[in-house]
Amino acid sequence: NINSKVLDIGCGNGNILYAMKHSGMNNLKGIDPYIKEDIKYDNGLLIEKISINEEKQKWDLVMLHHVLEHMDNQKEVMKSIHEKLFDNGTCIIRIPTVSSYAWNKYKTNWVSLDAPRHFYLHSIKSFKLLIESQGFFIEKIIFDSSSFQFWASEQYIQDIPLMDARSYSENPNKSIFESKEIESFHKMSIELNNNNNGDQFVAFLKKKL
Repeated sequence: NINSKVLDIGCGNGNILYAMKHSGMNNLKGIDPYIKEDIKYDNGLLIEKISINEEKQKWDLVMLHHVLEHMDNQKEVMKSIHEKLFDNGTCIIRIPTVSSYAWNKYKTNWVSLDAPRHFYLHSIKSFKLLIESQGFFIEKIIFDSSSFQFWASEQYIQDIPLMDARSYSENPNKSIFESKEIESFHKMSIELNNNNNGDQFVAFLKKKL
């Protein structure tokens, strides 16, 4: 709905919201306690330097895109989201998951382990336990992993950081991979997603009423 009230938590500079605003949505807001200061775009989009506990309004849609895994107080966060969401609203959470082929294959070399920045890495079971304890249920889960889970983890095995000059993300032509390998990683990611075994997912949550 173009008139839905949308809150993006931990949105940084608000790229996703900016695109939504450009598409015609008007009731948008971002919050991130780690930005330098409030951001007010020319198109009216506001990104506030506050936490979810400081947010006062209620929302139709609350989003966290690869944010929850960086939070050490997840029960408090989910409780606060529950309070800020209209009864018929939706919460969208995108996170990495250890319920995946990549975790089982790479373990400590899995790129999304990302210690110490990631506090919690959920299995599907532990994620359900978390959100159900705060009054939510999972309406739908979509796995959306990419070839990143493979090439970045393979680089870690070879002691190649993501920002290294040899990294595929920095210089594809000088990386350790041939194009056919990247294509193979891409195809494998699609297959894993279709089998609910990719290394990240998007969960659509609703409130238990």
